[in-house]
Amino acid sequence: SEGPARKRELSPAKPKIAPVRSAEPVAAAGAKWQDPDWSRLIADLGISGSVKLLASNCALLRRDGNTVFLSIDPRSESLLTRERKQSLSDALSAHFAERLTVDISIGEAADETPLQAESRLADERMEAARVKLESDPNVQALKDMFDAELKPDSIELINPSPRD
Repeated sequence: SEGPARKRELSPAKPKIAPVRSAEPVAAAGAKWQDPDWSRLIADLGISGSVKLLASNCALLRRDGNTVFLSIDPRSESLLTRERKQSLSDALSAHFAERLTVDISIGEAADETPLQAESRLADERMEAARVKLESDPNVQALKDMFDAELKPDSIELINPSPRD
């Protein structure tokens, strides 16, 4: 055991360095608000479940100060709850390292929501597949030979995009 007569060697104290504060808050990941792509931002927020569904059914209108304004289609109004709205605010605040609030109005937005865009792209891919099949020489030969018709509802994409 150490007695009182034995001296302890202490390392010199490290100087304290004050954190540098910038005028513009930046998240740890370096995220800054620069009119983000709302679909990509939703993916980056790390939200899931009903909060992600709410965000995906909203269109980004604008940001004014610390408020992010969104619009939700009246058909999706049932997704809008105080808890989900608060969770979305919290996720945005954490992502951008600043306190943000979300204001969601009910009504048609000029821009597509992420889910509307996803649905439109899936429809476009399906239509392109249908047109490609209709113009395929083998399909044409079968149609001519057997008086067959291509049933659009039977077309299924083999390699759908990751979002389908």
